[in-house]
Order: sequence, then structure tokens, then C-alpha cells
Amino acid sequence: MMNSKKWAAAFVGLIVLVLAGIMSLNYFVDPYKYFSSQSGDYYEADENDYLREQKAQHIKKFNPNYDAYLVCGSKGGALRTEKLKELDGYDYYNCWVLSGNLVDYLAYVQYILENTEAKKILLQLSTSELHEFSREDHGDIYEVPAIVSGESKMAEYMKFLMMNPSVAWEELTGEKTEKYPCLPTGERNLTKYYQYYNSTASAENFNYGSYILWNSAKYFKYMDQDVPEKPRTLEQIVFTLREIERLCKKKGVELQVIYAPLFAAQMMRYEGETFYDLLEESVMIFDEVWCFNNFNGLTLCPYNFYNISPFFYEMGDLMVDTMKGKDTGYENFGVLLKRENVGTEIAKRKQKLAELKAFYLKNRTLPYEGFSSAYNLKKIYG
Repeated sequence: MMNSKKWAAAFVGLIVLVLAGIMSLNYFVDPYKYFSSQSGDYYEADENDYLREQKAQHIKKFNPNYDAYLVCGSKGGALRTEKLKELDGYDYYNCWVLSGNLVDYLAYVQYILENTEAKKILLQLSTSELHEFSREDHGDIYEVPAIVSGESKMAEYMKFLMMNPSVAWEELTGEKTEKYPCLPTGERNLTKYYQYYNSTASAENFNYGSYILWNSAKYFKYMDQDVPEKPRTLEQIVFTLREIERLCKKKGVELQVIYAPLFAAQMMRYEGETFYDLLEESVMIFDEVWCFNNFNGLTLCPYNFYNISPFFYEMGDLMVDTMKGKDTGYENFGVLLKRENVGTEIAKRKQKLAELKAFYLKNRTLPYEGFSSAYNLKKIYG
């Protein structure tokens, strides 16, 4: 019979084997693509992986290739770096992150300023940041990586080695889903969304538009509610924006701020005094802010968006053309907010919002633009 020492040794050995098995499974299957991303040139990760880590490692290893960085949430993933170069001649890296928030933006701006020779930061905001200041508690792929936050890299490494093995096992044995990896310069891969658009969107078949409208309808119940739910969110956002401005100024790096276009139905979720306060504060901090978050034919057309709020590449191109001063033919798409006009523009928004609310109360919908509308931007990338 085995004595107590042998039993203890066997038990410890079994634990070691189990832990080694868990770590090996997580390392080699790499369900979050954390370990693969350490090289900086791993370009197979998609939006379901830990892109925050992949992007940080890429910036660390390949920052000599870039002059400027776009920092933003997922909506900015549709801003093509080739097009952004037309703004100023800079080579851009698109550092969008899934469900981006001000905690991410500040962390990545600091990281870029400390580890690169960046000449410019392009910061894209969206009213959805008013909903939550941070989203780190949403899951592991939403956390700011240790390489960016300055926390222990070893502790993070061990964390991903010891993840629940069921995730790795499911990826190893489950049904394989097609991946749509981000482009090497960071842009979001919209291939599957263009494929869905091309297969369902037509004047005769309204399935695509219906999908967008059906998902957007949930925002109407919030039409008369202001944001944020958390009282300190606006205060935190303004403080963080001031810190971003201070850091860029201290480093001598140009900072340009834009507000992303949203589908009109979602815009109504966030439209209100809190957002107007944010617009005013943004202008006070940055002097000039490009605002594409406006009610117009483009944002009232569901075919310009591949989900309930993110836009297609074509709208991103139109944003760049507008900022360059090109006459695009689309009125009130982008407005350059300054101290002398921000009050007037907010008054216009309030009037337009009142008109849309009145239309909705009468028709239980908004005056959306259809597939054949001139506001449905022709898809040239899909």
C-alpha cells in the first residue's frame, strides 16, 4: 500500500499534470489569439479575438512605419488608412478597439505618445461613450492590455495560460466559423457585411434595410430619456478628454477630434442635453471638432450602415473628403464646430430632433431614405 507521502506526491503530480494540460491547451489553441499576437505581425485575429493586445504589440514592433494613429471604437474601423493619408500625407495606423470607450482612448494615446514618434493623433468619438465610461468588465477581450496599462505582463501571461479550458476545447473541437481578420494597417474587415448587403439589399427586397430598422427600433423607447445612466460619466469623459489634449500638447503631437456618424435611430438614443454639453465641452477643449453625428439624409439611410450604428467604408471616405473641403453634394453631413458656431448648431439639432420626434409620434417610424435614394452611397468596396 502507498504511504501518505507517496499519496501526497501522486496528488501533487496529478495537479501538475492537469495544470500543464490546461496551459498547453490554452497556449497552442490560443482561443483569444493572445499568444499569437506577441509577435506584432500576426494578422489573423478578427473582432472576436483580443484585438487590444494585437494592436498594441503591432504598434510596439512596427511604429516606424506610421506617422499618425486613429484612436477610436469599432465605428472607426471603417476609416481606411489609405484614404486618411489624403488629409495630411501621413501614414496612419487604425487603432480601433471593439466597444471603445474613454478608458481605452486615454490608455492608447498615452501608449502611442510614449512608444512612438507619432506626429498626429486622430481621435474619433461617438455618443455611445456616454453610455459607459469603461467596458473592461464586459470580458477579457475588452480589458486594456498590460503592455498598455503598465500592469504586470507576467501576471497577464499566466492569466491567459490558466483560462477556462472549455473555451479552448470548444474552439478545438467545435464547428469552425469563418474568420475575417483585420487588415495589416488595422482597418476592420467588412467583407462579411458587404456580402450580406449584396445578397439582400435591393429595391425589391428590403430584408437588409428591415434588419437594420428592426434592430434600431429598440432605441425609440429611450427617446425622451437623457444620458448617461451613471451621473459621473460626462464628468469623467470631459476630464479624460482634457488629459488627452494635455498629453498631446506636452509632446508636441497634433490632435484632431471628430464625432462619428451614427444611424439616425441610434442617434435619438443619445441626443439630449448631456450630449449637447459634451459637444460644447469638446469645442472648449479642442477649439475645433468635426461633427458627422448629424441628422441628414445619409444618417437616415439604413443602407449606409452594416449594423445598427457602424458605417461602411464609403461613408468613411466621404468623411475624409468633407474634412478636406471637397464639395460632396451632401448637405449638413459634416459640420466643423467652433466656439462661435457650436451654440447655433446645437439649436439646429434641437429643432431637427423635435421634427423627427413629431414625425415618429405620427407615423411610428422615421422618414428613412430608401434603397434607390441618392443618399444610399454606392458600394464600391464590396
